[in-house]
Amino acid sequence: MLTIVKSLALNGLEAYIVRVEVDVSRGLPGFEIVGPYSRHSS
Repeated sequence: MLTIVKSLALNGLEAYIVRVEVDVSRGLPGFEIVGPYSRHSS
């Protein structure tokens, strides 16, 4: 079952939108971070 949750990450007074995708299925427990990691620069 795939679920997508929108959340916020705070850095001082700035907030960044974070999209979290969770897939719950049978099997061994695991944790993966996938996708580009980027910092917002002004």
